[in-house]
Amino acid sequence: MISKTCQYALRAVIYIASNQEEGFVSTKQISKDTGISYFFLGKILNKLTHEGYLESYKGPNGGVRLLKPAEDISVLDILSAIENVKCLEGCFLGLPNCSDKNKCSIHDSWKDIKLSIYKMLSEKTIHELTKET
Repeated sequence: MISKTCQYALRAVIYIASNQEEGFVSTKQISKDTGISYFFLGKILNKLTHEGYLESYKGPNGGVRLLKPAEDISVLDILSAIENVKCLEGCFLGLPNCSDKNKCSIHDSWKDIKLSIYKMLSEKTIHELTKET
């Protein structure tokens, strides 16, 4: 349902949140421990830094750390920072004219599902995921 890039971003942020009590977490260590390609991970971490979720520090003791407490970062925040969460937009059948006024056969059911998914993603925090994984 979500892209591999989003999955990796979540895995990386959960790892960082779980390991940053010592300060900055090395990108090499994140890559090694999560199995995410170092170069692909670098792109993801750069995006999250640019979007204001991470702070990076270069040098021998460098790495990344969260800019906000993990309790204040939702799953939806990370997904939205990486890419537009298109699964929550538009008609399930892809009909361009489907709307609340011009409903397709599954419009109301899909609308309820989308709202439920959105609610779950926006309420589930990175901190909670560190306790569950």
